[in-house]
Amino acid sequence: MALLKPSSDLKALIRKVMLLNVVLALLVAITVVIAAIMLSSDIGRLQSKGVPTAAIVVGMVLFFVAAIGFEGARYNSRGASLMCFVLLLFAVIATTTFVVMAFTADFTKDTSARWGDSSTSIRANVQDDLECCGFADTQDRPVYPCAYKAESCKRPLTSSINTRMHTLGALMAATLLLEIVGLGMTAFLWFSQVGEAIRAEMSDRKHDERAVLVGAEEDGDTRF
Repeated sequence: MALLKPSSDLKALIRKVMLLNVVLALLVAITVVIAAIMLSSDIGRLQSKGVPTAAIVVGMVLFFVAAIGFEGARYNSRGASLMCFVLLLFAVIATTTFVVMAFTADFTKDTSARWGDSSTSIRANVQDDLECCGFADTQDRPVYPCAYKAESCKRPLTSSINTRMHTLGALMAATLLLEIVGLGMTAFLWFSQVGEAIRAEMSDRKHDERAVLVGAEEDGDTRF
């Protein structure tokens, strides 16, 4: 990974790329924490865990990618910039898939079975949190004593799960937007780094050629 001395224009671009990667890392960290909280909550134990788990895994990978992008820009490394671009490309594809799933997939189709398989403490906590009793109706596997007998938990539980997934989807969509911007800026940075390297090489070559010509002229003068 060749390290180049950047020009003033390249330095400005480098600062922007570094800032973008810091923002991306912070947003990814927030998304991972929220997804982890969702999975560990009582309501989270009653829903499909695919998208929250994927958000955590992709988030951890993206945090690593943001670190590569930051360090690559900081040290003006063409190799790190290219690696960051390739990883971001795969991340964009994966994040797009999970964003679509977060807004379109049915996360409540197995909720009834999970309600029956869950512990009484989980069901009791959900009943208290959502002020409901039982699942499909107030007599469907409730945990007694049940203080909220006016409504079953199916509707509020389904609504709560969907709201959580849409919130996670919105965070992932924001992350996706930053990934796309980062993809473009990283590509531009890499091309700028390559361009400066080529110009520096051509400048060095011209300098060497002038040095050879000057040396040849000096040798000619000494002969006379």
